[in-house]
Amino acid sequence: MQAFHPCPPVGISLPKKAVALALGVASTVLRVLRPHPATPTPGQKIVLLEPFGMGDAISLLPLVAVLRDHGFSVVVCARPVTMARMGMPG
Repeated sequence: MQAFHPCPPVGISLPKKAVALALGVASTVLRVLRPHPATPTPGQKIVLLEPFGMGDAISLLPLVAVLRDHGFSVVVCARPVTMARMGMPG
């Protein structure tokens, strides 16, 4: 009897594996050669994208508060909630 697999294994071709390996090695080399990591400086603008609507954006308030306390300008972009999306007529 064969074992039951709810999700069959995904086969990745050899060329795709080679490209992924090459990109991984290239990113590692670039990271090592970089003298120091880029750090954002206060005054820069940070855009937070919230694709699900403003209800979920409330969970971002602590992050926004910390960023603003450190001198960053924060813009939150969210999808507007409509009555139809909430399942209500109107």
